[in-house]
Amino acid sequence: MITALQGIAAAGWKSGGKIETFSAFYTQKKAGTDNQYNEVRFRPNITVFGNDLLFYGEGDLRIDALNYDRGYVDDVVDRDWNRKIFGIREAYGEYSRKWLRLRAGKQVFDWSVTDTISPSDNIAPRDYLDVVEWERMGVLSISARLGYDSYMEFVYIPWFTPSKRPAEGGRWERDLPPGMAYGEQDLPGRSHGQFVFRAGTVTAGFDIGVSFYSGYSYSPFYRTEPLSAALLQFTPCYKEETVYAFSLAKEVYGYNIRAEAGYFDQTGEDRFIQYVAGVDREWAGILREGDAFYVLLQYSNEIKTYSSRSLSSDMIDFRRVFNNAVTGRITYAFDSQRRWTLKVKGSYNFSGGDSLLEPALVWRKDRFEIEGGVDVLSGPANSFWGGYGDNDRIFLKMNIKY
Repeated sequence: MITALQGIAAAGWKSGGKIETFSAFYTQKKAGTDNQYNEVRFRPNITVFGNDLLFYGEGDLRIDALNYDRGYVDDVVDRDWNRKIFGIREAYGEYSRKWLRLRAGKQVFDWSVTDTISPSDNIAPRDYLDVVEWERMGVLSISARLGYDSYMEFVYIPWFTPSKRPAEGGRWERDLPPGMAYGEQDLPGRSHGQFVFRAGTVTAGFDIGVSFYSGYSYSPFYRTEPLSAALLQFTPCYKEETVYAFSLAKEVYGYNIRAEAGYFDQTGEDRFIQYVAGVDREWAGILREGDAFYVLLQYSNEIKTYSSRSLSSDMIDFRRVFNNAVTGRITYAFDSQRRWTLKVKGSYNFSGGDSLLEPALVWRKDRFEIEGGVDVLSGPANSFWGGYGDNDRIFLKMNIKY
């Protein structure tokens, strides 16, 4: 160990990070909640490397105006609903040699091929305190990858980490029908392990991948149970599941074709096949020299193979809210330096008639970026985005990299 540390120290290190601010101003008042939100986030990182060894660490210091961020992580696994003022986003050691890469520590995994909806991306829990601004969280894990274009990868997660659901009483907690109330989440034991295996190859221009996941859903299932003759309790809990997934990507005449499909076998709950397919492309020099126009469009849906007929709601299972839905992104950069960029993202659910639309304008210079835009959520109250219909807002983000 001493020899290894001496080797790393002799080679070198680098540091960096990002400072982020986020402010939101809601256009509609909601009883019992604030109509404004502000947050500051500091994410320093360090990389120490030498020979075949590497260490990467990224801290996460964040403070907000509504006390979503409290305390610090005082256990091996963070199982609280709230965020921490100070935490570790990633911290892992890596050994790599030719076709072998081994990692151990806290890692953030993103195995998605498609955008937003991905049947292959099941490892990372999510932070859903803000449903529109959700992000992946890190998990303590061991991973091994063998190969280059053709590869196999195995990940073992010894401890269960739940996702962070919207705060109780906050703007992003869904209103329940009369006679129903939320209960405390029912978590599986911390030591319940999860594992995933995937393999992939590139052949004839096709990027093909398959994966197998055995563990728990990152989005909770909601169990209903009577508290009294007039009141039902809606309790978030996590079901065991196995997921078999397939992904495909290929460039065809400048268009990037991407598709994923997965079979979800949940213990005591719905079993279903989820699929998503999309296309994206970037064009240059559309209106002026140096500009760039990018479009992504995709469709997602699911097929139930078994229905549990429980009282749980698919619209609160964040994996399954984009059924019979189209999602998309459009960006237009005015110059080759990407100084000014206009972008629009959104989704529309054909079955529920609900939608999200987010137009924004971005300005960048060197390591400084400012983005301003609006979120418009609409649809029937019992639909996904419609259930958040009073959360229309104006937002402002500022990022500084160093």
